[in-house]
Amino acid sequence: METLHCPRCNSTDLYYETGFYQGSIYHCKNCDYSGPLVLVWDDEEKGRAFTPNPDEGTRIRFPSIPLWIKILAVLFLLVFVIIGLK
Repeated sequence: METLHCPRCNSTDLYYETGFYQGSIYHCKNCDYSGPLVLVWDDEEKGRAFTPNPDEGTRIRFPSIPLWIKILAVLFLLVFVIIGLK
């Protein structure tokens, strides 16, 4: 069974506040968080989601950005800076 958790305080005391055109908005009774982002955990995998691996330490690893994207981003920044200076 899936449970909803608050992203700020990890409480399960959430209720559905509004929807329709605004999208799903949830409200936490514990910390007064209000927003569309909630954590959905499956009860069987609850403890495994955020348990650090002792071999990797506690550092969060993000996927690396390919070199061509980095070069393209730098080129765009240079073009916008040059255009902005004129």
